[in-house]
Amino acid sequence: MRSLFLNPPDPRAGRSERGGWMPTRLSRLAGGIPSVKLVDARVEGCSSGEIPLLARGFDRVFVDAGWRPSDARRTARALKASDPRVRLAAVVHAGQPAPDRFAWDARIEYGDAEAARAFARVDAPSGGDEMDVYERDLRVERYQVPILSRPYLGIDANDRSPVEIAQLASEARSRFPSVRELYLVGSPASAEPGRAEALAQAMTPVGIRWSCAMEPTLPGTALAALSKSGLGRVRARFRSGSDALLTKRGFPYDAARARDFAEDCRRFSIAVHGLFVLGGEGENEATLAQTRRFALSLPLESIQTNLRAEGGSYSRKALRREARRLSRRFYLRPRMLFARLARTLREADDRPAALRDANAFFTSAWTGRTGVSA
Repeated sequence: MRSLFLNPPDPRAGRSERGGWMPTRLSRLAGGIPSVKLVDARVEGCSSGEIPLLARGFDRVFVDAGWRPSDARRTARALKASDPRVRLAAVVHAGQPAPDRFAWDARIEYGDAEAARAFARVDAPSGGDEMDVYERDLRVERYQVPILSRPYLGIDANDRSPVEIAQLASEARSRFPSVRELYLVGSPASAEPGRAEALAQAMTPVGIRWSCAMEPTLPGTALAALSKSGLGRVRARFRSGSDALLTKRGFPYDAARARDFAEDCRRFSIAVHGLFVLGGEGENEATLAQTRRFALSLPLESIQTNLRAEGGSYSRKALRREARRLSRRFYLRPRMLFARLARTLREADDRPAALRDANAFFTSAWTGRTGVSA
């Protein structure tokens, strides 16, 4: 049995568009199975019509459905129409259902290596990891995320110890010497200060800049240790500037604690990309205004706005309008414009890519499409 791991194409992107996040979690799953191939159709600019040709000769296809379910469903339908005998698995996050309106042969979670081997009809793991897949199947230089240094490399930190993460980071630095930054997928430093400090101790000898997502709760002592180990950027889940909403939704911090976190990050030279969620139950004009003022007052390098129309009194259109308003007020300030220009000049070694990034930055700032997912 031959298996293909497939990141589906994005029909909204043109062939000239490149970049985005590496399929890190899908690559880790593929790395544990012998004799497989991974194709990132999105970054390679493949069209939906080319997918059946790419999948020819494979008995089983793992389709990444965790991030863009509608694209996964569209791809699965094209594969079945081309070859009714092919068996298709939707690869999703823990607890996430497989995309509806399609009869998948299996639903497999990113972290379930045993289920993946069973679907691929493989008895034993290959002993590989995502680094093997990157080297064999992907072109690392193609992956560009505006908030990260270019080129970057992703490491799946989920269910791995600090020592295991550091070993992979060291392997990545050795096998991909051109990489400037590692992004640890998951929240490896968020659980508690003790784990954060253990991660800092493990990462310090690696000697490479790295970043990750976390809750805005770590104390300054932990952030200081992480900064010394190479942590240069965090994607912080602030979510809201309203204490009432944060309490209602069960988050273990308030706006004052989140502000202290952002200030500590600035003190230790850690850039902060802030995540804010607009909408949902309890959101109103007052809480939206609180979030807007809060985001504009924090020492952030960039922001991301996610919309939650379900369960609230705002339509998605109204939330998009509020996201656009926040984005313009945040990015179209002299300080932010000069910072972006300085970054473009610093990246003169890859001027065309830097200029494309700058153009995408200003376009997204004006339209409010500033979300970045991983």
